[in-house]
Formats: sequence, structure tokens, C-alpha cells
Amino acid sequence: MSISDDQFILLEKVSKILLGTYNFRDLARQSVALVVKELKNQGLVAAGVFRVLASENKLSAYAYSTKYSRVIDKILPARFSELSISLAETKNLAVKAAVTDQIQQSRRLADFSSGVLADDVTNRVQRFTKTKLGIAFPIHSRSGRVAGVILFAVTEEKLSGEQMALFQTFANQLGLAFSNAIAFEKLMHQYKQKSEDVHDHDNEPSIKFTLRITPREDKRLEELARNRGITKAELIRELLDKI
Repeated sequence: MSISDDQFILLEKVSKILLGTYNFRDLARQSVALVVKELKNQGLVAAGVFRVLASENKLSAYAYSTKYSRVIDKILPARFSELSISLAETKNLAVKAAVTDQIQQSRRLADFSSGVLADDVTNRVQRFTKTKLGIAFPIHSRSGRVAGVILFAVTEEKLSGEQMALFQTFANQLGLAFSNAIAFEKLMHQYKQKSEDVHDHDNEPSIKFTLRITPREDKRLEELARNRGITKAELIRELLDKI
């Protein structure tokens, strides 16, 4: 099958599967599983997705896929999805791809895990998967900002221009899916805020009413409120809440 055929099939499957996924974790898992399956004939043995968390100034690992995952999970000191690194650590090539918005390549997978995993751990993974080259592509949202990074591990020491275009195409399509997920997250956040605002409004004292009581009852009310260090109105509201 030619690269152009691969590209067409990949685009079609990405559109059908990923563009309707709005949860980032699910999106990451599905994307790496899809690309490793569809591009194994291009020498792809593993792929990992990372998300830029600008508010926390870090790059966070979300999901990876390879047929060697059972062994690799035992090699890693923690779950892949628990790994993260500061965006200031540009010695790490995955971080550098996110910060510089440029594709990063290396024949050492350890260059993409620097500051997160010990080199000997990553070297074991590289030997086991027979990886010869790692390539990190920035993932762009519709706004043009780098929303994440996808790392490809291949068994070839160098990729052709057509192969690079194929991987870039997938990164671009993933960016569209990322944008949908980001938009959905913002929408849900806005909905949650509005719901909380309505709830808070319901709990704010805003209704006035007149309560006729005897002087004796008023004196008793003042005494109770003074002992509690609150106003008579606050004391009445407390009593109503307990009913």
C-alpha cells in the first residue's frame, strides 16, 4: 500500500473516530492506538501523546500505545499517564517541541524523557522496541497555539519526506480533535460556573418580610443572638435552615 493510500485511510479514520471524542484522556488513548495500528507498515512501533497545561506550566503525558505495552509498563517506574515535566526543561525534546513549536528528532529516546525518566530506563525501552528514531511533532489547536505533542518511535534511522508528511498530517488532524475537546471543556466549565452562580444566588438573603413578635419574644431573640455573636436576622435564618 502506498503512502498516499495510507494518508487517505488515516484521515478518514481520524475524522470518524477522533473528531467526536471530547474527553482528553479518551482522545489520547484512541489516537495513539489508531496511529500505531494504521502506520505499522511505515515502521511505527510506538506513539505517545502529551498535553500542554499552560496554567501549570508543564507538559503532561496522557497515553501511549505499542504492542510491547505490557513489558514497558513493568519497566516504567510509574504509570505513563502520571508523568509530567516543567515547560522550562527544554533539554527534554518533547518539551522543546512544545515550547519552540518545531519538530524535534533524535536517535535516542532518552532525549525525550530527560528530566522525567532515568536514561537506563528509556534505553531499555528503546532496545526492546527496536526503535531507531524518535520524532516529536507539536499539536496545534485551531487558534494556532501548541496544545500538545505527539511522539513517534520508528524502526528506521531516517524518514523520507513522504513519511514525514504522513506523520505531520496525523498531528494536524489530532490538533482538530484537540480543539474540539478544548472547546467542550470550556463549555462545560462555563455551564458549571453558571450552575454554581444560580445555586449561590438561591442561598443569598434577598427577600424581606415582616415578622410580628411580642416584646418578650424580641428580648429573648436579642439575648440569644447576642450570646451567639450574630444578628437576630442571622439567628432566624439558622433556625429556618434547621427545619
